Amino acid sequence: APLMPNGWPMAMAPPFGFFQMPPLLMWGNPGVGKTAFMQALARCMGVPFRRVDIGALTMGGQLFGLSLGWATGRTGDIFNMLTDSAYLNPIILLDEVEKAGGNSNAPVIPGLLALLEKETSCSYRDEAIDLALNASHAIWCAAGNDSHLMSRALRSRFVETTIERPEGEDAVRVACSIYRSQRAAFPWGKLFPAELDRSIALALANFTPRDISLRLTEAFGEAAVQGRTYLRITDFPAPPKSRRRIGFL
Repeated sequence: APLMPNGWPMAMAPPFGFFQMPPLLMWGNPGVGKTAFMQALARCMGVPFRRVDIGALTMGGQLFGLSLGWATGRTGDIFNMLTDSAYLNPIILLDEVEKAGGNSNAPVIPGLLALLEKETSCSYRDEAIDLALNASHAIWCAAGNDSHLMSRALRSRFVETTIERPEGEDAVRVACSIYRSQRAAFPWGKLFPAELDRSIALALANFTPRDISLRLTEAFGEAAVQGRTYLRITDFPAPPKSRRRIGFL
């Protein structure tokens, strides 16, 4: 199989009863379904899923632990998610990965580089627990919006792909799939038809998957308020009109 620069094969399915894949980096506009795709993959595999909001991290200790010699010492999220689960190959999504940086006194990138390398991840050590842990089976993926902002060293550890916004019949199928998922997620869902009306699906196809989900949620609520167990096109709010900006000469 072809190899990545860090030595990972493009696809790896060893005969040990577990699944592995090289770190995957997905580029795409917000709301196109990057996180939903990885959640669905985790459900299909039957392994835990954890989303890490890289853009919200303020220091590396949140991920990699902080020495117990400090008053705020604690184990990090990576150690916790590997030890709290019955599986050592969870799917970990690094969201907004291009914003990796964090506090200059406790950076995030060096720790991620070690975890994304097969050799060094075999003996991962949390800063709070001086104990080697094999983290090499974790399935790493990342999502980002702007490739120009990402560290070259970190980017080189991933296989990259671009997630385009679905269009045409693909978008219609996505709308119908989201409808079925929402219908199945709540006990009242079985009161509604099993399939989404095609005219509604065609109208929803103009939006991103995230917007489709939000609009369906609002439409279910509107139908419930009116005592109906089916959706109408009028249950969906009209897109907001763009306001004319006021400027100065």
